[in-house]
Amino acid sequence: MILDQVISECEEIREAIKQDEPLHRIRDEIGDLLFSVISLCTFTHSDIESTLEVVTKKFETRLRCLKEIAQERGYDTLKGQDIKVLLDLWQQAKSSASKRSKGC
Repeated sequence: MILDQVISECEEIREAIKQDEPLHRIRDEIGDLLFSVISLCTFTHSDIESTLEVVTKKFETRLRCLKEIAQERGYDTLKGQDIKVLLDLWQQAKSSASKRSKGC
């Protein structure tokens, strides 16, 4: 099934990162994943352009919320922050944005 392909591509990305592959190899694997996701959209009869539009708006809302939360916590910038901090902020933004229909 197409979901198995998506999962397989995710595992290939994980392995490429784990093996410290060059950036161009990781990008190739990400490209394969994106192709699989596009195939998933087609398989589920989801309009690719509409799906990307919705996802982009959702991402922008969450990112704006993440930045607001980061500022409230005293972070002047997100650059150079530990990945754990960024993931925590992302989860909080995701939770906060989902509680409000218009975002953070």
